[in-house]
Amino acid sequence: CRRQSALVNAGYAVRLGLVTSAVHSFLKFHADKSVQLVILGCGLDIMSFWAYHLDLTDDLSVFEFDTPEIVNAKKQLLLQKKVVEETRSSKNKGFSGRIISRSQVSVKEIDGAGHNYFLFPCDLRKIKSIQNCFEMETFREKPTLVVSELVLAYLGQEATDSVLAWVSQHVCAFPGSMMAVFEPLAHQKYANSILESYKEQYCE
Repeated sequence: CRRQSALVNAGYAVRLGLVTSAVHSFLKFHADKSVQLVILGCGLDIMSFWAYHLDLTDDLSVFEFDTPEIVNAKKQLLLQKKVVEETRSSKNKGFSGRIISRSQVSVKEIDGAGHNYFLFPCDLRKIKSIQNCFEMETFREKPTLVVSELVLAYLGQEATDSVLAWVSQHVCAFPGSMMAVFEPLAHQKYANSILESYKEQYCE
């Protein structure tokens, strides 16, 4: 494990603070409504479970997307730590379950409850894979927050444009919906140098 500099760690703290603040504000604004949280490139992050346990809304559904390898690892951890109770397997090889709140929900209630957590393997560079997931699951026309945290930077310009266009047309069209984006913005030449730096430090 590489030890990071104080400046890099400060950047991580700012990043976490900004994204969680956006999620908290969204849930607080829609406290009396049924809402959805969509995380693009979720990784092993637990932000969606933190959001659920804020108890700011009575009805929160979570949709998370990442590569098949990440999704499989996260699924195993969630089941092992009993964070999510599996309710059924998705036809598109995704994972559906019920988020467990030990302080509020009994085992009996969990057994009879529907699913409010969806974890999907997909390639975000292929917008069709995202569309297929939403078409087959309980995605509804309700206030939705889409979060992209240093994900679009890795997709390339064409795929990024496709993701933003799809979110704009099919998600943000719902009243009360929005997208929270934490991504580097720069000229394409500078952006390419950033990607090359990432590859050199972390991929080789």
